[in-house]
Amino acid sequence: MNEPLNGMEIFLSWLPMLLLTGVWVYFMRGLKSKSGKTPVVLQEELLIEVRRQNDLIEDVIKDHGERILRLEEKLK
Repeated sequence: MNEPLNGMEIFLSWLPMLLLTGVWVYFMRGLKSKSGKTPVVLQEELLIEVRRQNDLIEDVIKDHGERILRLEEKLK
């Protein structure tokens, strides 16, 4: 009943853990982009670009608002 495990039984008992570790490593390596940047760096760069675009849009809206006010004053 308490027979010692042979090498194959030990390997089979560890196989699920080894597979999970292998899949995890595969996905972690696959998350790097072609430029070699990690997802965190790419997300930070995206956030900076979105903020820059938002600032530009706010400037355009402000400029159009001022133009509308000038046109309304001319029409009075």
